[in-house]
Amino acid sequence: MLGLVVAVSASANVTSLKANAKMSPRSMAQKIERVAQVKTAKALPGKFMLKGAPMRAAGDVITTQPAGELRTYTRSGEAITYNESLSLTLQSGTMNIVFADGNKVYLQDPVYGLGTGAWVEGTINAAGTKITVPTGQYLYWSNSGYGLILDWGSTFFTTETDPDTGEESQILDYASDTSVTEVTYTVDGDNISLDNSLGDAYNFDGSTGLSAIWDDDLSWQGFIEWNTVFTYNGTVEPGEGFDPSSMITEQPEGELVEYMRSGDAIIYSSGYYLDEQSGTAYIVYAPDGETVYLKNPIYGLESLNTWVKGTISGNKITVPLGQFISWNTSYNYGLILGWGSVNSSATFTQDATVTAITYTINGNVITLDNTVGGAVSGGFSGCTGLAAIWNDDLSWQGFINWNTVYNKLDEAVPAVPSDPEPLEWTDSGSEDGMSNLYFTINLEDVNGTLMHESNLSYSIYVDNDEIFTFDAATYAADNSTIFAAGVDLTEIPYNVRDYDFYPQRCYFYRTNADGFDRFFTWRIGLQVHNTVDGVKNSSNIVYLEVFDEPVTGKPGDVNGDGEVDIEDVTALISRVLGNNPDPFIEANANVNGEGEIDIEDVTALISLVLGNS
Repeated sequence: MLGLVVAVSASANVTSLKANAKMSPRSMAQKIERVAQVKTAKALPGKFMLKGAPMRAAGDVITTQPAGELRTYTRSGEAITYNESLSLTLQSGTMNIVFADGNKVYLQDPVYGLGTGAWVEGTINAAGTKITVPTGQYLYWSNSGYGLILDWGSTFFTTETDPDTGEESQILDYASDTSVTEVTYTVDGDNISLDNSLGDAYNFDGSTGLSAIWDDDLSWQGFIEWNTVFTYNGTVEPGEGFDPSSMITEQPEGELVEYMRSGDAIIYSSGYYLDEQSGTAYIVYAPDGETVYLKNPIYGLESLNTWVKGTISGNKITVPLGQFISWNTSYNYGLILGWGSVNSSATFTQDATVTAITYTINGNVITLDNTVGGAVSGGFSGCTGLAAIWNDDLSWQGFINWNTVYNKLDEAVPAVPSDPEPLEWTDSGSEDGMSNLYFTINLEDVNGTLMHESNLSYSIYVDNDEIFTFDAATYAADNSTIFAAGVDLTEIPYNVRDYDFYPQRCYFYRTNADGFDRFFTWRIGLQVHNTVDGVKNSSNIVYLEVFDEPVTGKPGDVNGDGEVDIEDVTALISRVLGNNPDPFIEANANVNGEGEIDIEDVTALISLVLGNS
C-alpha cells in the first residue's frame, strides 16, 4: 500500500523513448502549480462498510478478456492520478468494453491511470441506453492479502497545523460515499458518459467520481476520474497489410539523402509536451527509382531507429499507414504509423479512413500533406497529423507531428562548427542514479551553413583541458550499441541515441556515491567536431564551471579552500581510510612530497596545522 504524501511537479522533458515498452500517458505539461499533499483515508470502526460486490479473493479479479464483442473507445475527461506524486490530468487513450451475451458488459481499467488490466462486470438495459456497474469489484489483488476495489467518492482539502512549528498545510483528503453501491453510464449513440460525476481540470478538491480504494482499510490509492466520456470511432484492422516481421531496422539499399527537419509536434515523457521539430531526417531513394524509405518518420521517436517504405511518383511520396516502427517481443504489441487529430485538451482521435500519407516534393523541399495546426510557439490549439499508435488497441502513444517540412542539406564541405551553447549540469549527488550534461549544439557552422548531423561528434573535457574517456567496459554494461566493439571512446557521434547518449544530453555514472570518484573537480566542457572526407574541424571547448575553482599548489590545502586547517585534516584522514571526500586536491594532499598519500601525510598535515614546519 502506498503512503501518499506527495507534491505536484512537472517532469523533465526527455524527448527520446528510452525503452520499447508500452506507457500510459499520465500527466499534462499544463500542471497545476498549487502544492498538494494527500492524506490516506483510513477506515473508522463502524463508519465504513464495503459496498456493492462482496469481499473477494485473488481469483475473483477478472484478468482475462471475457467472451463477447470487443469495442475500443476513445477516452476523454478529467482525473487525478498518482505516480510518485499527484497530478491533475486529462484522460486520453482508449477504453475497451466487451458486450457479452444477454445484458452483460465488461469494462477494462475503469479507473483512469491505474492500468492493472482488470475487467469489471456490469449490465446494460434492454433499451441499450444505460450501463450499470456495481462498486466494490476488485481491480487488483496483492499477494499480501489485500486488494484495490472500485469506489465512488469525493476529494476535498483540509488544513493541518504542525504542532512544533505552527505552520499550516493543505492536505488533500478523500471520502468514500457509502450510499453509492453502483455507478451508471449513459449510452447515447457512439458516446458513453459517466453519470453524476463533478469537477474540473484545474482543481484537486471538489471532484466527485469513480475511484479506487484498498479493501482492508478503505484508504484511497490516489486515483479518481470525472466527466468521463467514451467515444466509439468504428474499427480498423491494426497494422493491416503489415506484420512485425516486415519492420525495417537496417538502412535499405540506395542513395541516402539528408534533410533538415522542421515543423511542430507533441511528444510524451511522463506528460505531454509541445515541441518544435528539429534535427536531421533521412530518406533512401532505392535503385528502382520508385521506392523510397523514410527513417524515423515521427519526431520524438528517433531512438527506435526504424524505416518505413513508400513510393515516389512525380512530385509525390506516398507512405502506407499501419507500418510497424517498433515491436515488443515480450508483450506482442508494437507501434504503427497512424493518422489522427488531437484537440486542445490533448485527446487523440484516430482517422481510420486515412490509409496512406503523402508528401509533396518542391525542389529541395519536401512537405507532409494535409496536416492541420498552428505553430506551437504560439500556443497549442489542436492539430491533425502523423501519429504513433499501438497496434493491439489503437491507443495513442503521445507523439504526433504536423507542419512537417524536410529541407535538403547542401553537399557537406569541411567547415569549423560553431561553439556549443552554454551547458547545464545535473549532479545526482549522493543519491542513486546518473548525473547528466545537457547541451545545445548549433547545427550551423561558423559561416552559417547547415552541417550534416552524420558528420558531427563531440568530446567531453574536464578541469584543465583533460579529455574524458567513456570506458567501454562500464558504459557497454547498459547495452549501449556504440560500445559493441568494446572500444573506449573519446568522441561520441552527435546523432547517436543510446542508453547514455542523446543528441542534446549525455548521462554519466555515479559521481559522488561510495565507490565512485567524481570525474572532474570544478568544470566540465564540450567541444564539437565536424569531419568531412577525413578532414576534422573542431569548435572551441566551452566550459561550465560547476564548482568553485580549487586553489592548487598549496601543500596541506586538501579541500582547495585556500586555508590549511582542521577541515583538511579531516578530509585527508577520510581519504587514507579509503573514502572519497569531495572536494579533494590530490596535489595538495601529498604533504611530505614522497609521492604517496598515506598516514605519514596526515602526520605532516597535523604538524602544519599546529604551526610547525
